[in-house]
Amino acid sequence: MNQMSQLRPAAEACPAGAINLQFRVKPPNEYDHCLLRETDFWRAVVRAGGIGCVAQGRKGPVYDPARPPWITMPSQAVRYQKMGSILLPAVEGVDNLVLSFRVPANYDAVIRALVGIFVPVGGGLGLAEGSGDLVWRLQTNSVYVKDYGAVTTSLGDLSSPHSFVGGGIRLRANSLVRCWVRVGVGGLANLDPLGRIICIVMGWNYPAP
Repeated sequence: MNQMSQLRPAAEACPAGAINLQFRVKPPNEYDHCLLRETDFWRAVVRAGGIGCVAQGRKGPVYDPARPPWITMPSQAVRYQKMGSILLPAVEGVDNLVLSFRVPANYDAVIRALVGIFVPVGGGLGLAEGSGDLVWRLQTNSVYVKDYGAVTTSLGDLSSPHSFVGGGIRLRANSLVRCWVRVGVGGLANLDPLGRIICIVMGWNYPAP
């Protein structure tokens, strides 16, 4: 027997019916409670979608990838319908602002439908579609929306707005949206001088993810 075995006390057998105190269950202490609280915390993180969704800088909602918020309107979203109208401009070849609005802070948005029409009100001539007498432009921030930078036809009407292919135009928080119209060369001779140009933009804002 070596020296270490001489120093180690031998395990004593418990008498029949006795309880070995070395294996008794102790009541929870402060360290146990701390571990339980941490377990509850990480379970809540998992339920919220993972650490990336609750880390600093990711305070927005988590959307179902199969139902993106610019395609399917989420319950937190708020619809908007922005409208603008101006009298037929008296100068040709100049862009005229019909409508302007900004996406709210902390919200993203989508444009789902648009109306761009000329309404003669004095018994004069209306717009000959595609003639270039009127040109509509839809702008987000500093760029024109693809395929909507020089539109020479009406865009929908008051009862049936023009819908965008592919679900709509996505916008980030604080984006500036503007709708312009230009009277083409010779257009004033073909349009009712008392007519009005109307632009309507429709969609919804949703909390930024």
